[in-house]
Amino acid sequence: MVELLPVWGWMLGTGLHYDTINQGVARERARLKAGIGSTFGAIVAVLALITLVAAVLVLLTNLHQGRLASRHLQSLVHHYISQQIAERRGFARELHDGINQLIAAAKYRIEAALTQAAQGQAE
Repeated sequence: MVELLPVWGWMLGTGLHYDTINQGVARERARLKAGIGSTFGAIVAVLALITLVAAVLVLLTNLHQGRLASRHLQSLVHHYISQQIAERRGFARELHDGINQLIAAAKYRIEAALTQAAQGQAE
């Protein structure tokens, strides 16, 4: 910046040129843009990494929960089948023992009736 003083024939100036200042400002703006761009890129990379880690953790948690549910379901099925087998055995035992007793009792009554009929008792 230069000022002309015609009365004295002088020129006053700061010794700085606008071109030099403009070039410096342009350089700083470019450096600032590059810094902002690299910072933004780093933030996006970190965000992508965090998202990936979160997705992997969710997937692993789902797999683990699925395995736990499968084990629990297998345990329930095993327990249900065991109970069903025990119930069937008990029912078969009661049926077998009850029918055998009834058949044996019917046999003895028939034999007793036949014996009484052979002896002439018609009752």
